[in-house]
Amino acid sequence: MAHPGPPDVAAPHPADAAGTAAAERLVEVFRDFARCAAGPFDVSDVLRELAAAATRLLDVEGVGVVHRAGERMRLVQASAGAARDAEELQDALQDGPCGDALRSAALVVEEDLGSRLERWPEFTVHAASQGLHAVASVPLVARGEVWGALDLFRALPGPFAAQDLETAQVLAEVACGYVLAAHDRDQARRAQQRAAHAATHDPLTGLPNRVLLVDRLAHAVATAQRHGSPLAVLFLDLDGFKQVNDTHGHHVGDLLLVEVARRLGAAVRVEDTVARLGGDEFVVVCEDLPAGDAGGAGGVSAGSLSAVLARIRAAMTRPALLAGVRVRVGVSIGVAVTSPSRAVSPAGHVDEVLRTADRAMYRAKRRARE
Repeated sequence: MAHPGPPDVAAPHPADAAGTAAAERLVEVFRDFARCAAGPFDVSDVLRELAAAATRLLDVEGVGVVHRAGERMRLVQASAGAARDAEELQDALQDGPCGDALRSAALVVEEDLGSRLERWPEFTVHAASQGLHAVASVPLVARGEVWGALDLFRALPGPFAAQDLETAQVLAEVACGYVLAAHDRDQARRAQQRAAHAATHDPLTGLPNRVLLVDRLAHAVATAQRHGSPLAVLFLDLDGFKQVNDTHGHHVGDLLLVEVARRLGAAVRVEDTVARLGGDEFVVVCEDLPAGDAGGAGGVSAGSLSAVLARIRAAMTRPALLAGVRVRVGVSIGVAVTSPSRAVSPAGHVDEVLRTADRAMYRAKRRARE
């Protein structure tokens, strides 16, 4: 009895093999997008990944990707050579196929640039001179907005393969999903930053408020105790501020407070903290002042402290022109200097040093009236 031979195995059809290879490339592209999104990616990272994916999957001579920033388009990535030159020209002109795609939110295809010179004259002449004769621009559209565009270039005039345009659209949709994720994440992060800033800064002057001042002062006290270095806290109150408000209105008074904040920041060192407690009261925390001499207060050099006070008084007493009104105010300053040798909790010392500087300021104000 004859034994049956091995079953016939049909060789894979070339079209099936090509389809399998294309599917594998597409899967790998999606993996690349996912890997990109797994890290600290931004919009530009996604768009660069889109350009790389289009280069690998599509039968074109070059690609480019632009990002829409407000009313302008910004080139993010382009193939080397002629495609890059064409994309850079579009970026400079803010015109061309990608500009039309961004404005219309629709696919833009020109199968023969040479026959449509009037459409984008400068771009068309330049592209043709570089050997590019057909272009398609696929907009990246999501939530009713256009986020960018994917440009495809061919050397020969004629229609783009339907499969290439369909694949380009799929890539654009995938990229849009990650672009939106990056956008939403960045929006949430900025909202958190704004909320944190609002909780710790004065809304009028932008200076640290009492909450942030107490935190920084506690840190400064702890550092001074640890290193045995002196720390000076200056409590400032404007003289004549109420009169400015009563005479010229609160708008001018607010402008004056903003100007005072600016002048204080310019008068002290970069490492010093300037804060507004409220009203016309400000605090300056001076760390790491030179060590004291025989005439110093609490370990701070009398000369260095006097220099700080002189700069602040000179800055505060200059007249200011605000909303067409010339105003002048004085300033009363109270000083408290920490004693590094005292072993007290930073939190307790913060309250004490602020109260001491506040009392010193009121004594200075009374002396000025006498």
